[in-house]
Amino acid sequence: MFCSKCGASNSDEAKFCESCGNQLKQVQPQTDNLNSNGNGTVPSAPNQVANPSAPSIIVNVSNNQQNQGVGAALGGLVNPAVLPGPKSRETAGLLCLFLGVFGAHDFYIGKSISGIIKLLCTLTGVGATITCIWAMIDAFIIAFGSNPTDNWGRPLIGDATFTKILIFVPIILFALLIGIIIAYCNSL
Repeated sequence: MFCSKCGASNSDEAKFCESCGNQLKQVQPQTDNLNSNGNGTVPSAPNQVANPSAPSIIVNVSNNQQNQGVGAALGGLVNPAVLPGPKSRETAGLLCLFLGVFGAHDFYIGKSISGIIKLLCTLTGVGATITCIWAMIDAFIIAFGSNPTDNWGRPLIGDATFTKILIFVPIILFALLIGIIIAYCNSL
């Protein structure tokens, strides 16, 4: 299936574009009965596969059909016009690595409740160890998760391999620095 926004090829099971995060619509030519005797039929939507740049127009012929836009997919609670753009996997990983105990990556991907919980636990000092472990788990999920998502269920965009490098090279360098400091202190 091809994305109507960026034209990237995606798997048939994908609900969102793996490149840009755009919601994918699988549109097949359909016909709706226009009159009661069944004589006239008209396609209900343009064929998006043949012409990805064609606008997707869904016409409700009967009153019992529902609009299947982003707002409907999210339970009708979110206005699709105010949804933020797709979030970067690399940015979320770096925020998690350096400011994860304060919940910065959670605020970035829209998970404000868990971000507030991490921030409060860290600032009170009581749960600083817990939030440190929690942030490490989040870093592993962002780097190694098959399809980490933001608060709206859209996958984070970006290269998973590059995210792994971004997250684990600083960890390895920090471990080497600690080893050098320990070796230097032992030599005194």
